[in-house]
Amino acid sequence: GWYPYDSAKADSLLRQAGMVKEGGKWLYNGKPLVLRLYTPEGRYLSDRLVAEYVGRTLELAGFTVQHQIVPWSVGSS
Repeated sequence: GWYPYDSAKADSLLRQAGMVKEGGKWLYNGKPLVLRLYTPEGRYLSDRLVAEYVGRTLELAGFTVQHQIVPWSVGSS
């Protein structure tokens, strides 16, 4: 199902998991929490644009994002 957007609840859950937010960035054990986002390119219409939007949204929420674009021909072999 769908859940309503609730940034306070999300922050609370991250803190319960041991995360700390300092300077607008989420940290775990004193280090930035890094999310790796691997994205195919050329498989779906606007796949790269959608993935870049998702990555930017995660960055605005305080996560460090490493975005890797992979050509569809590489990921499908």
